Amino acid sequence: MNNIINKTMLGFALLVSNSIQVSNANGVNEINNGQWIDIKNTIINEQKAIRDLITNEDSYIKSFNPDNEDRFGWAVAVSGDTVVVGAYYEASDTTGVNTSNGSDNTINSGAVYVFVRDNNQWVQQAYIKPSHIDFEIDFGRSLAIDGNTLVVGSPGDNREATGINPPASNNNAPQSGAVYVFTRVGSTWSQQADIKPSNTKIGANFGHSIAIDGDTIIVGADGESSDGSDPLDESLSRSGAAYIYARTGNTWVEEDYLKASNLDEDDRFGWSVDVSGGTVIVGAFGEDSSGAQASNGSENAGAAYVFTRTGTNWSQQTYLKDRLLNENDKFGYSCAIDGDKIVIGAPEVDTMMDPNSGRIIFFTRTGSIWDNGQIISANNSGQVGFTVDMHEDLAIVGAHFLTIGASATANGGAAIVYQFETDHWVEKQIVSAYNPTEFDFFGYSVGISNNTIITGAPFEDSTSAGVFSADFGTGANNDDGSQVGAAYIYYYNDVIFKNNFED
Repeated sequence: MNNIINKTMLGFALLVSNSIQVSNANGVNEINNGQWIDIKNTIINEQKAIRDLITNEDSYIKSFNPDNEDRFGWAVAVSGDTVVVGAYYEASDTTGVNTSNGSDNTINSGAVYVFVRDNNQWVQQAYIKPSHIDFEIDFGRSLAIDGNTLVVGSPGDNREATGINPPASNNNAPQSGAVYVFTRVGSTWSQQADIKPSNTKIGANFGHSIAIDGDTIIVGADGESSDGSDPLDESLSRSGAAYIYARTGNTWVEEDYLKASNLDEDDRFGWSVDVSGGTVIVGAFGEDSSGAQASNGSENAGAAYVFTRTGTNWSQQTYLKDRLLNENDKFGYSCAIDGDKIVIGAPEVDTMMDPNSGRIIFFTRTGSIWDNGQIISANNSGQVGFTVDMHEDLAIVGAHFLTIGASATANGGAAIVYQFETDHWVEKQIVSAYNPTEFDFFGYSVGISNNTIITGAPFEDSTSAGVFSADFGTGANNDDGSQVGAAYIYYYNDVIFKNNFED
């Protein structure tokens, strides 16, 4: 589709923000700014006009220090006028905030970049490295932001330490993982906490997934191996766990340690997580049940678990499955929650014609009861649902394998915007990059907040540096590198997304 209108949009009336040309049975006409047009049975000739009407492609973002295989855009997040982008393969050997770039001597140490909107322009505010630097710690593989608090996962951290702001320790726990919290005062970022789990273990992957809402953080550790009775047990390999952290003032404490009600080996509970108020959701794409929790008849069908807080105690509220489950669907690979709405991705659902088409399921809660879910299946091999995010009545879904555009850019990728209308979710638009090339994997990561959408394309190959406007300028379309990575910011038009037009 390549940023042209999606077929589900036909029949909408649009408010023109720029003069554009449209063609219909009566020929070509110019439509001027401020006029409404009915686009049913109408073809709009200018892609830029569609961008202006529906989603302004605000900016194309590159790191200031691009390098091959940095994979900038592997993780993205947005809160208000701030976006953050992770590049977990970045290799500089510096530590701290806004230090010099340093030399590329620490492979896969990782970095995070913070950008803010200033007078409708995006500028870099911070370049962040962890206080503990080492090879292959994967800092920036996951991240989340809420207001002035940024949380970054470093699942490859190898320290044997435990607890909050632990003292220096040996590096005898490879892939045990860590999480770092940074806070902003004015425009200055500083590290607030260095978090290790209370039961640090080799291979736990603590920090693989992460989410924050206010003073609550949830951290996924899909490689954790306890049987639930003893946090130090290691009898159920990769059963997975999730950890809740709460902040009072500037102090973080581990509030709870979550395990699935039907845990088993290789369930990967904690692969995906999210939090909204006093509710968290945890995905376990490797869970094998056929519907009943005790059964194990559908390998890697996947599941998701909802927990709620009473005081400082968390308990499981419900267990979610895909009603159309099959083996290897990997339901729970991604998840997002906002209030009483949840979206869960199952990116490896197959159709008769298209393997790995993917599926998403939206769930809604009334009181303490979650409904059976609205299922939306894809009809392509795009891995729809690989990533998801949600804000109020809007959701964005990544489909990084999608082949898009008139030129059929293989695995260029796309993202799909959905809106909740009355009692169901409706697809609103498919967005993709303006400079797509094969295997960019646009949509590998996604984020949404208010009117801002961000998508990552970590395998994009341009060696351009800095922030480009929507028109990009020179250099944006080069393919001189390999897996350098990029991120794209969109601003969606309230006329489209905040009004309930009818088909």
